[in-house]
Amino acid sequence: MTHDLTVRFLGVRGSIATPGMAAGGNTSCIEVVAGDTRIILDAGTGLRTLGNERMATGPRHSTILLSHLHWDHVAGLQFFTPVYVPGHRVEIASGPNGVMSHDAAIRSLFKAPFFPVDFDDLGGVVTTRELKPNDKFVIGDITVTMAKLNHPDPVYGYRLEHAGQSIVFATDTEHFACVDPTLKKLASGADILIYDAQYTPEEYPQKVGWGHSTWAAGIELARAAAVPQLVLFHHDPGRTDDQLAELEANAARAMPGTVAAREGMILSARGESGRGMNVARERAMLLEGMENDQRFELLADLGAMIAGEVELDDMLATFAARVARALGADRATLWLIDAATGDIRSRVATLPELAELRVPAGRGLVGHVAATGELVNVRDAASDPRWDGEELAQQIGYRTTSMLTAPIERRGQIRGVLQVLNKQTGAPGASRNEFDTRDEEFVRALAEQIGRALDYTTLRGDDASRGMTVRGRFNHVIGRSPAMAAVYEMIVKAAQTDATVLLHGETGTGKGLLARAIHVNSARREAPFVHVDCTTLPAALVESELFGHERGA
Repeated sequence: MTHDLTVRFLGVRGSIATPGMAAGGNTSCIEVVAGDTRIILDAGTGLRTLGNERMATGPRHSTILLSHLHWDHVAGLQFFTPVYVPGHRVEIASGPNGVMSHDAAIRSLFKAPFFPVDFDDLGGVVTTRELKPNDKFVIGDITVTMAKLNHPDPVYGYRLEHAGQSIVFATDTEHFACVDPTLKKLASGADILIYDAQYTPEEYPQKVGWGHSTWAAGIELARAAAVPQLVLFHHDPGRTDDQLAELEANAARAMPGTVAAREGMILSARGESGRGMNVARERAMLLEGMENDQRFELLADLGAMIAGEVELDDMLATFAARVARALGADRATLWLIDAATGDIRSRVATLPELAELRVPAGRGLVGHVAATGELVNVRDAASDPRWDGEELAQQIGYRTTSMLTAPIERRGQIRGVLQVLNKQTGAPGASRNEFDTRDEEFVRALAEQIGRALDYTTLRGDDASRGMTVRGRFNHVIGRSPAMAAVYEMIVKAAQTDATVLLHGETGTGKGLLARAIHVNSARREAPFVHVDCTTLPAALVESELFGHERGA
């Protein structure tokens, strides 16, 4: 049966309970509900209130998932009344803590001299369960996925899902210089993200390594994961109500709809919590922002590749998937025109069914674009007379609906074709499976950048003719003779070792180019490449320049 997935906040502070705050002073504790399934996340001091409720109205079975075992997240366990009452069952679960078993850790909380009641004397049935990092399991009507986060001691985040709704709980985690890929995966497409924002961006530089984050990092994560509702959590114990309201306002200006968690707050994953926002539209806007970021990164990476000595296949290894992702499409293909035969070949493609496709010149939509240089946006492939891929579609079991196809030109000649298939996401208000004018503009820019990149890699276009011809194994190095092929093989072998390599030859024969090729194809490629022209140095200084000298020598 389908229910609303809701979350209620019973404790929102971090580190230590802070009485007297209007926003709430209890430490971490929330309850997630879907119908009769109720899961408690963390057992901070807010758990006491929930225990009193359950004694009055039920239920008699409680499941508690702990992010970790720091005091502010377990201090309510000893005051959770159901653990003392016969007929009540309480399961306490978490991932490995790196010091002792989870069972031993929970038992140590109920032990003299720190607490008067021993674990074995509890009246309720209390059990423990040690979960595995990245575990996935079902509790009632809710599916739970967990992931290890970034904190001085092991901490785990949880994603709770029911009937297409999802809530992610990620407290006590510190952000990286970039979005944490593990947390981005956990939160991807969720409806609500509850995120540690103990510090402001101004406070954080003095707290690096303490295992907590900021509202700004939370917004960056929410945007990257396309989460429409961000909830700031684990408030600093010194944060006053006025300061929390100011922090919330700053975050909401950066990402409308962002709220600071307060005790008693209830949110629905369906967005029916008085937020005054259209969740579906906001998610579409976030996806559009993600596409913009991916498009910029793709163009920037292509620009950076132009100056490097890498093989074309290495350069484009992840190209097709990235192009498809940046355009919200299902597949992408880079077609190149073979100057020798005129055939159009799929050089890089999201094509798991076949190693390569070949299209005769002038045939089909790819051939049309290669012949005319026209950008073509097809919204329904089956109704376009230029589309002749029905036979192939039946062969590989893949149906094409929408297509965006652009020519790759350089110096007035068409070198190839860039094609993306089946739009999966669209801008707000647009048809979901159609490429729009923004997509067309981006594909034009991308095709132009690809043309420039091809000029500087292992493929080379003749200024006077169509298509591409192979010019050699490494960028900027021209030659296809057997002698040059032998040189290329020597470069590959040298690049795989840490040996010192001596290159000798007449001036102008390309020693510098080959030295750079060895460097960028080696394990040292990320280190600086220092070029020293020995012909400009006096003979007496060459040894000192290359190998150094003692001070004063």
